Amino acid sequence: MKILGRGSVASILKLVLDIVWWLLWIAAGLLGAWALLYGAMIAGGAAGWLDSAWEASHVKILARGAHTSITTHDDLAWTIGAPALLGAAFAIGGGLVVVDRLKRLFANFCSDKPFLMENAHHLRVIWIALLALELSRYAVAGMIGLAMALFGQPETAHVSVSLSVRLESWFAIFTLMVLAEVFRVGARMREEQDLTI
Repeated sequence: MKILGRGSVASILKLVLDIVWWLLWIAAGLLGAWALLYGAMIAGGAAGWLDSAWEASHVKILARGAHTSITTHDDLAWTIGAPALLGAAFAIGGGLVVVDRLKRLFANFCSDKPFLMENAHHLRVIWIALLALELSRYAVAGMIGLAMALFGQPETAHVSVSLSVRLESWFAIFTLMVLAEVFRVGARMREEQDLTI
């Protein structure tokens, strides 16, 4: 099976990316609905319209960079929920940017045009988006830690915030930086070659 062109591995990957694209939009819609519901619950609880207590035993909430274990009934504190929703929004938004650019990249690969300047731009946007996602992970963990420092731990929850460097993420970012430059040089050489012919 050929790698580039119609009916190639690139076209199969383009189809997979199309499916992931729609799944990410569904996730974005569900996250938006959850954020509205969560905001209404917080506002209703603060106004006294709702009893925001709920029963839970050993519920674990994994926010980006923070782990929360709630062992008794209590409301989900905004100091945990708001940064967790923000982290999820960053992840889905960044995923949409990356998948969109990958779709465009593989569409060019399917048409046997790998060395276009456009592809170098796509790779540059992808590594910048991955860098923003990695930095947002640190920012969300920092927000949770700052909220805990300013407002204290929720009474029935234990929150631990840890920042870890994910070497695989940084390796992918630097690899894409190099590939973007390789594609840019390759595209420039192809344009020069087309001009000399």
